[in-house]
Amino acid sequence: MEWNVPNVDKEEIELFSGKYGTDPLTSRLLLARNILEPETLKYFLNDDIRLLHNPFLFSQMDLCTDRLLNALEEGEKVLVFGDRDVDGITSTALMVSALRDEGLEVFWEVPMGDDHYGLQLETVEKYAARDVSLIITVDCGIGNIREVEFARSAGIDSIIIDHHNPGEYQPDATAIINPKSPGETYPFQGLSAVALVFKVLTALDMARSDFYNQVFCFLNLRPGNDSIIVEAVKLSNLVEQSRITETFVNSSSEVQLMRVIDFISDQAILVYQEDVQLKLLRQLLGPGTEVAVQDISQEVWKQFPALKGKSLLRMLQGSKLNKFSSKPVQEIDAGVQLLVSYLYAKNPGILQNMKSRLDLVSLGLIADMMPLLNENRIMVKQGMKLLSAVRRPGLRELIARLGLLNKSLSSQTISWKLTPAINATGRMGRPDLAVKLLLEEGDISSLADEIYQLNEDRKRLGNEAWEAVIPDAKESLERFDGKLALVYHPSIHRGITGILAGRLARLLQVPAFVIADLNSHYVGSVRSIRGFHVTDFLSRFSDLFDDYGGHDAAGGFHFPRDQFDTFTQRLEEAAAFIELDEKQDAALDLDLHLPPEMVTEQLEQFQASLEPRGMDFQEIRYMTSSAKIENCQVIGKDQSHLRLLLNIGKRKWPAVFWSSADRFPNDFQLQDTVQCAFTVERNYFGSNSNMQLNIIDIQRS
Repeated sequence: MEWNVPNVDKEEIELFSGKYGTDPLTSRLLLARNILEPETLKYFLNDDIRLLHNPFLFSQMDLCTDRLLNALEEGEKVLVFGDRDVDGITSTALMVSALRDEGLEVFWEVPMGDDHYGLQLETVEKYAARDVSLIITVDCGIGNIREVEFARSAGIDSIIIDHHNPGEYQPDATAIINPKSPGETYPFQGLSAVALVFKVLTALDMARSDFYNQVFCFLNLRPGNDSIIVEAVKLSNLVEQSRITETFVNSSSEVQLMRVIDFISDQAILVYQEDVQLKLLRQLLGPGTEVAVQDISQEVWKQFPALKGKSLLRMLQGSKLNKFSSKPVQEIDAGVQLLVSYLYAKNPGILQNMKSRLDLVSLGLIADMMPLLNENRIMVKQGMKLLSAVRRPGLRELIARLGLLNKSLSSQTISWKLTPAINATGRMGRPDLAVKLLLEEGDISSLADEIYQLNEDRKRLGNEAWEAVIPDAKESLERFDGKLALVYHPSIHRGITGILAGRLARLLQVPAFVIADLNSHYVGSVRSIRGFHVTDFLSRFSDLFDDYGGHDAAGGFHFPRDQFDTFTQRLEEAAAFIELDEKQDAALDLDLHLPPEMVTEQLEQFQASLEPRGMDFQEIRYMTSSAKIENCQVIGKDQSHLRLLLNIGKRKWPAVFWSSADRFPNDFQLQDTVQCAFTVERNYFGSNSNMQLNIIDIQRS
């Protein structure tokens, strides 16, 4: 196999490090991965939650917030309806706990056992009888047109908080918070449902501040070349609504002046350093000019003493705003950012609540394989700190059962060990256990025990089914023109269809469909690979399905038993038109070529600085030369793996080489000097741990 390692110019590394203050290895990695845009780098090199997008950038967030405020004022009864996976479970727990903290009576439901996905008519009817007047769906609802209409006819309003791809039509809800909705203006689509709940709750906190729904103008004048430049930005809920810039010289017209006056009239006008601003205004309009402005500088300096006496220009010169923008940044931009920071500082509860919720947010983002880009990076990084500190008693109990207590949790550990245990509750038909654990409803020790056992049962079922489905999956490739795999087998439990589909997709390098028989109907999962868009493809079979949904990378569906043959026949016809991206088997793409002396335990700290890693920012892949094989053992129940001891530089490294026992001693032998491609991780065993290499490939030097 050919290895590809990007060649990064030394001068590029020095320039990058000089601009962004990064160490050479970090600079080299980011350059190698072509992460170059300042706006993108902002989220890799910062973890300040004030950099998260304003929730009021959602086009219907004001409608959502006003409806929640009304529910709080009236003391309404609310139903939160979620989903059975980690994202749905954390979404449900986060929304329920927040509304209960506000004093509301809140019911919650998640699909149990073989229940269908999404809100059901009988659920609406059940809670209408309990005088519920508001239903909030989380991680579902975007397809519940009929159910939302039925709720409306029963006098119940609905708020939809969902991130799944919408269909041609959407429910007629009071508000829909979905970054993928047609016409939505929010700047980032990669949020999971629990991240959307986080946004809604942040907006609700902002609604308690004195700036909620207040429109005000930030005005800044600055001298130019024989001119005065007037800049103004109009803000509502700290979101920029519009701006104006006018340059006044001796020949400036009254039309210019009227444009400025019209823009700033009928609202509060905020300025920074009033004396400077009024002096420039009087130069422009005449010495007797009086303009009512509110100077924020004194209040800003109380909150941020280090800024006392500094001009906006001086702040701008050393600011992150300037460093992480590819466009010219003006003084007015620094002023707006200063104003936003000041208002957050004046209302500290907003940021405190945001931070406290990010542990659950990070679980949902990681488990749902959301892109670890943009604001997701900050939310997950901050959330990982909370998860390692284990602030929630219920999570502490579960983390203890998993042997992870008092350990620093990496994104890899969370995705491989913690989220699968929570997910197992939904897969095994008891997602309510995980919701109760997070809400601390009941004996959390017993709940953690039950969840741990369900996870063990799920792993056993998965291992048993895996061996049974592989032959069928490989055989199905021929039927479907090598474009997809389809498996139906009596041993498949409905709770493991997604796991099996994911494993088959990775093994066979084609999209995989796995179907379980529930006697009354069939339930299936599909997982994508090589650029296959799941929900677009499933829409071709919407006339057969009772329900379906998902994302570009994963989806689910169910249909009546009598449609099985029709479905598989049409799937076979559709497979001929599937276009997949090319396989990547021919070459191994690596990130960094390290000399042996740089393969040290300091790589752990280097990797921690680049957390989180996962979807769209994968594990860092290294290579090194002159590694000597000092020991090699065949391990595993099926004797298919290798455990090695490698002498690299000044250290001997334990290493594992999965599914590669057949390569020893054919491709390499003891005492050989080899090149290694690998990742680095901390391996925990009992109360001990060590750093180890996970070998991707070995070549003789």
